[in-house]
Amino acid sequence: MQPWFGIPFWLWSVAALILAAVYWRVWPHPRAGQKRREPWLAAILRGGHSLVWILLGLACALFGLDQLEPGILAARAALAVYLVFVGAFAFDRNRA
Repeated sequence: MQPWFGIPFWLWSVAALILAAVYWRVWPHPRAGQKRREPWLAAILRGGHSLVWILLGLACALFGLDQLEPGILAARAALAVYLVFVGAFAFDRNRA
């Protein structure tokens, strides 16, 4: 597979893993005065965005190795996790 914007896929993979580490460190905290989150919601908000970037990094690594089918599967999994994360984030912000 050809590099994306002239940048090799392994470099995209490294960038995605760096973003995963950043989002693991910086995550949505409850608002002041907001009641404690349910465990399922806390888990999704704590690790969901990082998992998305890990899956995207995996997809880029697989694309770089010309493994298109597994790469597409990883990218679709990232999309599914992202949709769950956004839904949980919206749910959390609307219940305050």
